[in-house]
Amino acid sequence: MDWGDQMNKLFIYALLVMMTIFKCNVISAEISKVHSYNPSAVSVSLGEAITAYSYEGYSLIDNPGGLARQKKQWDMSYSSLFGQVSQSYMSVSYPLLNKLSSWVGSIGVQNVSVDGIEEASVTGRKTGNTFGYSRYDTYLGMARSSTYQSLIHSVHYGVAVHTIYESLYGTQGFGWGLDMGLIAEIGSRWQLGFSIDNLKPAIVEWNTESQTSEQLSTTSKLGLGYQLTDYSRISVDFGDASPKVGGLITLLNRRKTRLYLRGGIGQYLKSLGVGIVLGIFQMDYAYQSQDASYMSPTHRMSVRVSN
Repeated sequence: MDWGDQMNKLFIYALLVMMTIFKCNVISAEISKVHSYNPSAVSVSLGEAITAYSYEGYSLIDNPGGLARQKKQWDMSYSSLFGQVSQSYMSVSYPLLNKLSSWVGSIGVQNVSVDGIEEASVTGRKTGNTFGYSRYDTYLGMARSSTYQSLIHSVHYGVAVHTIYESLYGTQGFGWGLDMGLIAEIGSRWQLGFSIDNLKPAIVEWNTESQTSEQLSTTSKLGLGYQLTDYSRISVDFGDASPKVGGLITLLNRRKTRLYLRGGIGQYLKSLGVGIVLGIFQMDYAYQSQDASYMSPTHRMSVRVSN
């Protein structure tokens, strides 16, 4: 049996284990919702069906395995979520070719905050006072790729450690978690992605008199992508109550200039976006609407510089 066949069997065994973890964590995902929204205009415009293609979005958040395909690059985004919440993100990725073989390292920070929350008494009556909420997430990730002479011709896998700092109404909470993920390129058109958030369940300890703690449950995502043509593809993510579906069409593809149109749909949201690449610069925009009438649409802008 050659090396390629052995790796195929190993990958199938690993996939069966991941599917078992995935099935258990779908239930916990319904109980414990994600703390913050995805900051990437690329990810959001695809309906967040990005697990199999996370190297195009923000791999530190989407799927650490995607870091292995990133270049020397700097990412930044800002958005005002539903007209109420401010969100910003910045990260730097760098291939460590000279020191750590084919590993790629990345560091990032995200902030989600909202001000002017109206205080209310236990009876629901407004007191006239306001307060704010802020959360900072810092990420440190590493990933690498392995290639094979078989049907599965490359696998990208990585891990990321993230810390959590929250501030609410004069109190603070701190915790940390461990994430991992992989992307497998199968044949010439298929891609399979899998990620686990909080493999080590993150516990945020608050500095209240009662030493309140908050646990963020382990959740997982399974993504499948298919290249329809040289200029279009579709992707599906599983992990919430219903699948998320995204599609991409390349409208223009020249040597240093590319133009993309993206769209996505989930259980409660619809999204649409465009992206343009001009040399080393990339700019992406995403529009996202919610079914809830009281939530305003969200506009996201992301900028990338890569070499």
